[in-house]
Amino acid sequence: MVGSSDGPRKTGFSILGRSDRAEDDDDRCVLRIAHLRASLDPAIVDSFEMLGQNAAGTGPLDPGGVVTRGLNLAGSLIDGASTSGIFTNFGGSLALVVAAVMCLLAFCLITIQFVMTMVESYILVAAAFIFLGFGGSRWSQS
Repeated sequence: MVGSSDGPRKTGFSILGRSDRAEDDDDRCVLRIAHLRASLDPAIVDSFEMLGQNAAGTGPLDPGGVVTRGLNLAGSLIDGASTSGIFTNFGGSLALVVAAVMCLLAFCLITIQFVMTMVESYILVAAAFIFLGFGGSRWSQS
């Protein structure tokens, strides 16, 4: 019969042109998610940073702030070593200097770990969108 239809047709646009397949709706959804990814990546990471700052009770934290806190602590230990009298109390001064060096090294290692965690979070958030796209695709269904 001319003009009859078997029901509503799902039409969508594929990358190469117009398509009448229902599976292309999934592809368009994946493309929309990929388009939003650029604006969502920093927002997701920033929200986790804000949650961590609220839980720890600290202000904004960056790798430079961690090194600065380590330098301040090591500086105060060195000041304590210099005021304790290096000639009159050699053991105490040497212990404070060793503690300052160890503290500075520990804060440097914490800073390296912090930078690695931030880079890893951006990589994982970007990879999550790729896996999300493949999870809804008809090629990866079993």
